[in-house]
Parts: sequence; structure tokens; C-alpha cells
Amino acid sequence: MIGIVIWAILIIFIVICACPGFITALIVNSAIVLSVYGLILWIAPKIKKRF
Repeated sequence: MIGIVIWAILIIFIVICACPGFITALIVNSAIVLSVYGLILWIAPKIKKRF
């Protein structure tokens, strides 16, 4: 299990060093996903009340 985590950290480190825009893309994609998830959590109870 620890080996998998170490490999994941190593791969992310290599990608960050090779592609400087990776962190920006990661932050933007994470923000979009979290905002859509929050929007769904906010709208779902309102839809359930109608039906």
C-alpha cells in the first residue's frame, strides 16, 4: 500500500516538473468539479420537495 502511494507521489512530481501548467489545470478542474457537486447537493433537496 505504501509503495502505491510513493509511486503516485513520484508520478505527480514528474508530471509537475515536466508540465508547469499541470497545477493550474488541476486547480481549475477541481474547482469545476467541486462547484458542480455543491450545486447538485444544493438543488437535489429542492427537487425532492416537489415530487
